[in-house]
Order: sequence, then structure tokens, then C-alpha cells
Amino acid sequence: MTISELGATATTPTVPPPLLEVTDLVKHFPLRGGTFVRHRVGVVHAVCGVTFSISPGETLGLVGESGCGKSTTGRSVLQLIAPTSGSVRFEGTELTELDSGDMRRMRRQIQVVFQDPFASLDPRLPVGEAIAEPLHIHGIRDRAAVQRRVAEMLKLVGLEPYHANRYPNEFSGGQRQRVGIARALVRDPEVLLADEPISSLDPVTGREILALLRSIRSMRGTTLVCNLHDVSLATEAADRLIGLRDGVVAFDRRPEELAADDLDRLYGAPRLASPSGRFLAASSGREVPRHGSAVAGEIGLTSSLSSSEVAT
Repeated sequence: MTISELGATATTPTVPPPLLEVTDLVKHFPLRGGTFVRHRVGVVHAVCGVTFSISPGETLGLVGESGCGKSTTGRSVLQLIAPTSGSVRFEGTELTELDSGDMRRMRRQIQVVFQDPFASLDPRLPVGEAIAEPLHIHGIRDRAAVQRRVAEMLKLVGLEPYHANRYPNEFSGGQRQRVGIARALVRDPEVLLADEPISSLDPVTGREILALLRSIRSMRGTTLVCNLHDVSLATEAADRLIGLRDGVVAFDRRPEELAADDLDRLYGAPRLASPSGRFLAASSGREVPRHGSAVAGEIGLTSSLSSSEVAT
């Protein structure tokens, strides 16, 4: 080997292996009909051949309209619902082949923040007990250690330790989402899936939650997967964006590479009348036609922060 070859080898950056690999993920839901005897009448193709990988410490944004398959993809990755076919590998382990016991142990490393912070919390439990529940499930019984860990998590998400004694109905929506994030982080997972964490929050609070997630990623090196409707917010929060349309990957881009043509594939040309579409089109130097329909202007990407959004 020559000196130049040695120098080239020494300066070649080492690319870490993917932490999470999803290959040809498919999820179909049967449609059933009949008055007295229920029978299968069709199939909903919710996710169709989705493939992506995530490196350690990366933030991936899954974007698209309601019903495009974002939440189904996330839940299939977590094995909360069994995929119809495909591969999900975490640190080389095939998750689709694990039994329930092994998958429960694996969930120490992969956690989720659900879309509705109120529905994901037991109204009969103080939030401190809700945050501590994963510790109890995984065999940590030392009361003092659990209380210290709960206090640490509350501080991490911007709350105070004395909030542990309050019930979910005593918090605002943004505070409840912070509690949900604290519960998901209490076991120090390597991957955190945030399933539309801001869709039920007002715009200001939603941006605060996204800022909190970015801060957690910076401080703890947690790998994030964020499901979002709003492409303009996703470009601020994510290192990479994957657009889903009807369960199929429309694009896989870094935010600086995203162009108006990608929105064409994701939402169709009328969607370019939205604020996000105009922003991306202007940044790419593309002229966007103005549509006369009020609907085209009003149903924009920024509507993802409305509390009236339904789950995907």
C-alpha cells in the first residue's frame, strides 16, 4: 500500500451502521361487512413497501396528510400492531420475529410519545406514578431510586418535582405532553418515536414541544422519529424527511434538498397554495400558480397544529 493510499484510508470517515432499519414494510387492514355474519369484503392498504434507515443520534421526520400511513408505520415499527410483511431490525435484531416477552424487553430501548397526551395518561394516577410505571414494569422497585428518577425526568422536560403528585386533569395540554415525554424517557431509550406530538396543541405550545425534543436529542443523543403534518415545521426539527402518500414513500430528502416538486408528489399541485408550499417553492425559485378555490388556500400544511385533526 502506498503512502497516498494510507493517507486516504486514514481520512476516510467511518459511517456508523444504521440503528434502525425498516425494509419493505407492509400493513393491510381487512374490511368486513355483513349484517348477521361478518365477512371480509376488502382490504385497506395502509402501508405499502416503506423502506428507510436511521443512524444513531439522527432525527427523522415522517410527513404527510392524515391517513397517509405515518402512525401505522410507527406502530408497526414498534410492533404495537403486527406488520403484514417486511423487516424491522434494531441493532441487528429482527423485531418481527420476537415473542411478546423479548419485545417487552426490547421496548426499554424504543419508546413512544402518543398523539393525545390526555388519552395516553391514566386519569386516576398521579403523573409521578405514570412516569414511574415503566420502571416498575422492568423490575425496578427501590422507592427512593424511583422517586429520584421521576424528579429528574420532570426537571428534564421543564416541570417541577412537586408536579409528580398532581393528576393529568390539573395540567394544560402542553404540560401533559411533557409528562408523556418524561415517561417515554424514564428508561433512557435509544430511539424515541413521537407520533404527531403537537397535533392537539396550539402553534406556540407545539413549537415549544418540538424545541424540547431537539434539546433532549442534543443533551442525551437520543435518536428521534417525529410524525408531523407540517412540512415547514419538520424542516426545522429533522435531519431528514420522508414523505408518505397513500402508504408509499413519496420522497426521502434532507431539508435543504426539499423542493416544490416533492410537495407535488406528496400533496398534489393544489397544495402549493398553502403557506408551506409557497415557502418551499419560493426557496427553490419556482413560480407557484394561484388557485381560485378558497379550499386550496385554506387546507394548508400548517393546519397540523389544529386540535380538530384526527389520528392517522
